[in-house]
Amino acid sequence: MRLMQAAAGTSYAAHTERNGGIRPLTLAEVEASGLRGRGGGWFPTARKMASVRGCSTVIVNGMEGEPLSEKDGWLLTHAPHLVADGAIAAAELLGAREIVLAVARDGLAGVLGPRGVRVVRGPDRYLSGQESALAGWVRGGRPVPAARRPADRGIFVSNAETFAHLGLIARHGADWFRSAGTAAAPGTLLLTISGAVARPGVVEVPVGSPLAPLIAGSSGAVLTGGYGGAWIGAQGARSLWLEPEAMRERGAVLGPGIVSVLPATVSGLSDTRRIVRWMAAQGAGQCGPCRFGLPAVAADLDALDLDPGALPRLRARAELLRGRGGCAHPDGVERLVSSALDVFAHELRAAA
Repeated sequence: MRLMQAAAGTSYAAHTERNGGIRPLTLAEVEASGLRGRGGGWFPTARKMASVRGCSTVIVNGMEGEPLSEKDGWLLTHAPHLVADGAIAAAELLGAREIVLAVARDGLAGVLGPRGVRVVRGPDRYLSGQESALAGWVRGGRPVPAARRPADRGIFVSNAETFAHLGLIARHGADWFRSAGTAAAPGTLLLTISGAVARPGVVEVPVGSPLAPLIAGSSGAVLTGGYGGAWIGAQGARSLWLEPEAMRERGAVLGPGIVSVLPATVSGLSDTRRIVRWMAAQGAGQCGPCRFGLPAVAADLDALDLDPGALPRLRARAELLRGRGGCAHPDGVERLVSSALDVFAHELRAAA
């Protein structure tokens, strides 16, 4: 596949020998490629670039705070110069003076400094990788989500995989990029597969590929999109296609490319309780849903087996999270909880 075939260890000489050099990118070419950000939102990259006002800084988001994701770490370990290619091409296109690579772990992409990429270790918290939080932190502020968009501050932020794709577009062109994937979401994607599967790890597939072959032999429910994603039953998961809109229509989430299969011995509600407690602790505490709503939802989940009033209270509180947070963090928890109550309804009935 494309990203994995471009990997050539950490030597820049080996990278250029295998892949050749890059040429300047234009906004028209990025738009023609149809590239959409691989950080989770799948927003058109060209439109995001066009919205940046007087770009001063390009930030490569390699924080990967999502516990179930490994793809950006894989890229920054095995193909760091491909990520740098995309960041350098984007900076030249936008007229940025600075390129910053933010990572949450030591040892990632340490070879990129000589290429003009400043590598910084960011705060090791889930929301530190949210783009406005990361942009604010790079500028000397607190690593918490902000109302002001990074683009309005002259900062272009995207995740490591998106920049790797930009590096390939700068090398091979828009038509080549569109030769894989779907018309609405061209290209390939890196998918982190974990849990009760025969072959866990990071794989690369064209967007729109069927999920079934990647989880063959598994029988458990599937968590899609990570901790802020959604559960889908085993039968439904086997008929999923890995495309953002197609998955959304089925109640699943592609997000940053995460599929985790629940082991047969693990309770889905118990696993959801664990995740929600963690998500509540990771909140920024800047808005009511994050400060009060998430802990309350976590408490109601814990009380389901003991308190008959916990379930209706949980449904009502989860509904109140939707669309009311200062960022998308509470929305992700609401989506996760609502999907769990549906997919694991048989556990609720057994406990009644």
